[in-house]
Amino acid sequence: DTNGKQMFINFVAAWRESGFKIWQTPENVLGVELGFNNNFGEIPIRAFADLVVVTPEGELAVVDLKTGSHMPDSSLQLGIYASLMEMQFGIRPTKAFFYNARKAIFEESFGLNRWSIPVLTELFTKFDAGVKAEIFLPNIGMACYTCGVKEYCYAQAVNYQPSTIH
Repeated sequence: DTNGKQMFINFVAAWRESGFKIWQTPENVLGVELGFNNNFGEIPIRAFADLVVVTPEGELAVVDLKTGSHMPDSSLQLGIYASLMEMQFGIRPTKAFFYNARKAIFEESFGLNRWSIPVLTELFTKFDAGVKAEIFLPNIGMACYTCGVKEYCYAQAVNYQPSTIH
């Protein structure tokens, strides 16, 4: 309870310092927990952007709030939100930030344009094909120790038995 309360107090201070303003959709919906239901190709995606803001310089930005000890090393999540906004509203954010609740700062995430609608369509289409083919590649990294299926993962399991399917 103490940690959460302090994180909230710190967020309010960081928010005021940022100069960000909450963006409103053309339908006057506030850009807070902004929901999306769109398709990348044939793949339906449902997502919620924590915040969509206008920076003091007038640029549109997506923000994701992070309370964990590790920050993402990719702008993929924010790129998905930017592409969903482009599909739904015809406007694409030019900036992206992760709010680091442990440090009480907005950290700019770069590479947003790398995650275009065609790139994400290809990525989701290939991911879906892999799931349908029951191909599950491990994403080896720092989160492996928390993974709920690590005992079945050939990259982590001590007693893993390779598949006999060729």
